[in-house]
Amino acid sequence: MNTRKYDPREIKKANIIAFDKQARNYTKSRRQKFNTESAQCIIEKYQKVIGKNFAPVDRFLDIGCGCGNILLNLSLAGKVRCPHGIDISQGMIDECYKNARKFGVDVTLLRGDAERLPYQDNCFDMVVGHGFLHHVPDYIAVFKETYRVLKPGKTCIFTEPSKTGSRIIAIVRWIVWLIPLSIRRLSKSKIEKMVEIHTFSPEELEEVISKIGFSQVHTKPFAGFTSRIIYWMLDPIVRRFHNKYLYRMVNGLVNVLSVIDEKVFRLFIPKGWFDEVAIFARK
Repeated sequence: MNTRKYDPREIKKANIIAFDKQARNYTKSRRQKFNTESAQCIIEKYQKVIGKNFAPVDRFLDIGCGCGNILLNLSLAGKVRCPHGIDISQGMIDECYKNARKFGVDVTLLRGDAERLPYQDNCFDMVVGHGFLHHVPDYIAVFKETYRVLKPGKTCIFTEPSKTGSRIIAIVRWIVWLIPLSIRRLSKSKIEKMVEIHTFSPEELEEVISKIGFSQVHTKPFAGFTSRIIYWMLDPIVRRFHNKYLYRMVNGLVNVLSVIDEKVFRLFIPKGWFDEVAIFARK
């Protein structure tokens, strides 16, 4: 999307409205869980990006923390000692606090703008952000702010939709769901059009973050190839019928394909073809 069509303030306002509206049902609709299995899945994905074991972190910041999927699961797993989260949506902050109280996690949350982080210089041991940069008008400013708040020698990980991977999934979805998606596109409100404004190639991310001054920069696939194509194709059915047996069947299929993605397709498919790409960098 060309962000020049809209004022950055309009884009931020649209995201606040959209995510405040989704917040109460977000954890359930996204089928997010806070348990050992979910935490281990996140840890294993991050370890593949880092290239080594995920060591416990003291001061940890999750930008765009949402309802706390990453922040709370890592805390429950003992990987984060002092968890902090920030989100532009007060609804999401409230939902994250609710989940934190439910699972007994002591967390510090702020409603704020990722382009101007309300933290002191050199104060965090690790910064992460999952799937939020594509909502932000000036994502380069977010990288600059991340560099500022990180302690020297510490690391960050961001995961975002990949440009080519998103196109591949979109093509498959349009082939399968042509009529519903056509109706959906025609009925989209202005706010909905402003919520998701970027996709990224691994090369773009590496170039931008390297210019800011980060070192040891690299990108890796974070979400699957065939598994995510199937997931995004079948997810509308799962959401529509709310059937636990259907969910388990689709989830099982996606898990099997995730293994095939990891063991087979990751060996020769370009990383930019996967649904999401992760970027790792050290200050």
